Amino acid sequence: MGLVLKRFQLLFLVLSFLLVSCQQTQRSISSIEDQVNNQPALYLNTITEASDLFDRNLEELVAHYNVNLQKRVYDSSETRAVLISLESMELPEGQAFAIDTAIEDNGVHILKVIRSTNDAAITKSSKSLLFNFLSEINEKKNIVNIYSFFEIAHNAKAGDLRAKIALENIKMKALGDSAIYDEDRKIIEEGISELESDFKVVKKEMKAKETARKSAMAALDKAAENHQLKALIQNNDRKGVADLLEKYLPWEQMTPIEDSYWNHILNRMRNPIPAKDKVLVYRGTYGDRLFPQIVDGQELEYEDAVKKANLGSMSTILTRNQGTYNRRLRSLQTMYGKKIASNPSNTDSKFVETARLTTMLKQHSIEAQGSPFLSFTSNFDTGYTFGFSIADDKTVADAKGAMGAFLIDPELLMFNQMSGFKSEMEYLAPLITFPDEMVGFYDEDYMEKVNRSAIKDALHDGLKKEMIRIYGDTQGPEIAEEILSRSSEFNEYEKAYLVPKLKTNLTGATNENVGIAKKISNFFSNLKNKFSSSSKGKVKVIDEMPKINNCLYAIKSFLQ
Repeated sequence: MGLVLKRFQLLFLVLSFLLVSCQQTQRSISSIEDQVNNQPALYLNTITEASDLFDRNLEELVAHYNVNLQKRVYDSSETRAVLISLESMELPEGQAFAIDTAIEDNGVHILKVIRSTNDAAITKSSKSLLFNFLSEINEKKNIVNIYSFFEIAHNAKAGDLRAKIALENIKMKALGDSAIYDEDRKIIEEGISELESDFKVVKKEMKAKETARKSAMAALDKAAENHQLKALIQNNDRKGVADLLEKYLPWEQMTPIEDSYWNHILNRMRNPIPAKDKVLVYRGTYGDRLFPQIVDGQELEYEDAVKKANLGSMSTILTRNQGTYNRRLRSLQTMYGKKIASNPSNTDSKFVETARLTTMLKQHSIEAQGSPFLSFTSNFDTGYTFGFSIADDKTVADAKGAMGAFLIDPELLMFNQMSGFKSEMEYLAPLITFPDEMVGFYDEDYMEKVNRSAIKDALHDGLKKEMIRIYGDTQGPEIAEEILSRSSEFNEYEKAYLVPKLKTNLTGATNENVGIAKKISNFFSNLKNKFSSSSKGKVKVIDEMPKINNCLYAIKSFLQ
């Protein structure tokens, strides 16, 4: 009887999981709140006064960080689409400052420092805590870069308890270990303890959801070959792949940002856009395992698939794994404990656990092994380098190169802002590509060896032929040219990286009709900042942002 009851309970869990997976659109449960609230991401307490501290000027402090962000002090990246603002408002009793974040439509990331209108709350020690906090979120040993802070902050505002705990722990680190602040430290510790107590309750629910999901996956692992991930890809079965991914993705483990990302991906996969609206990107495929398309129930011969450019692909998290192709999808959870999800500057850092998207992008740019992403580039020469130059460097005497051209929905491509290899122009697609997304392919193992220019022409000719096949002889060539023109915008460095145009020491009143980023820039441009390295004390700030492409960006695209 006990065995029957146990089996019944297990069946109930599986059915409950499948029902939830089909009905819910927001499935992360690391939160005790239902939606983003209007509260700031974090409060900074009024701290016990220490008489020997230097009294910092807040305007100069904020200007100092803005200057350093534009000077690339914190890393060598050009991705300085970040401004720190300073404003005042009434805050709860005992709070000197609040920290909040916002992202404008033009891509400017704004870190808001909100000071209390109660002057008595702002002690010199409180200003020091603020200064140290800003230093900690720009410290690579804590998080990958400032964009990771925006990820943590959004997750915290969405109610993620782990993110809230992370922010409180960063605040604790910023406070330091001086005995003067023992009472202040105790207040923060009590707040962390309450959050951890709440999370213990949520963690039990997460475990129950995980058990149900894994029980359902046990049968899917052993599905017939035609229901395995590989076959679904080879058949260009987007709905089948999306439905399968939905059952394997560890929704209950996700942060709100991750949940938004994967919901977006599954929606775009189920609702493909017309070929004419996609963009052309390249991938050097040397060393890739590729999968011939299945036509009329029969897998194409590999050489035939190469010459027809009918090959699907998978990321290394799937190809360099074991078991059935469905079972390999379990790695979408186990990757959380792997190198791909760790801080490359400090593998022991726990702060990145609620900044996994930005962290994985950074790690992928360093080493793609075990990544859930596939790299593409808008730059033909970069694709050629990875497809041919790297192949030529191999010790194997007869190593051959290969590369493909792919036509992909731009809203499935996430630009890798975190990469330190700026010239690569790296765009990342999730997990797989379908055979019908490959429009051109060249492989020296099966084709006559030609020069770089001829390969580029061949790939572009493949695009043209595919557009003629879809849209006919009259429209096809014109659409192919339009795609190439639009795709070239994805190869514009400043546009892709959201590199702002800067201005120096402008004067004049602020235009009331401009956006908040413009107002902030105008304000700080007039400051004589003693921290500036300029001999005249000039401050460079954001003046204008480039028009954004319709690809995905790590934080901005997933705030809803």
